[in-house]
Amino acid sequence: MAERDSQDSQASQDSNESSETRQELESWLKSQLVDAVSRSDLAAIGSWSERARLGARSILVVRARRTYRRRVAAALAAACVPLPLVVVYARALLGLLHDGLALVLPAPLPEVAVASYAATTALLVAVTFAAVPVLVELAMRAPRAAHGE
Repeated sequence: MAERDSQDSQASQDSNESSETRQELESWLKSQLVDAVSRSDLAAIGSWSERARLGARSILVVRARRTYRRRVAAALAAACVPLPLVVVYARALLGLLHDGLALVLPAPLPEVAVASYAATTALLVAVTFAAVPVLVELAMRAPRAAHGE
């Protein structure tokens, strides 16, 4: 229990240190910009801009990841909506297939045919759900490509 409390306090301490570091970085960047503008030093403004871009990059990466996760979750949720209907339809179809084949084929063959069809259907459903993140990524890249990025 004491170990967990020490881990929690360490995590909160790290969080406080990172927010203090970020605040220090922001205040330093602001002071550098004010100094550069007051001196009309364009090279200093350019380096400040580069530092600001590099500092903002980590924040933008976190936001992009969060947006990607939300879009994947929404796409998976939308893909799960018709899944019960697919399962009920497949179950009914498998029953009809088994009954029809049982009339014409010897005893073990209808079970083998139905099991093979069920395995193929399960594989197709799995591949479809596995493709969702790839399709979301392609959809996210399409607007960027249209804007020339």
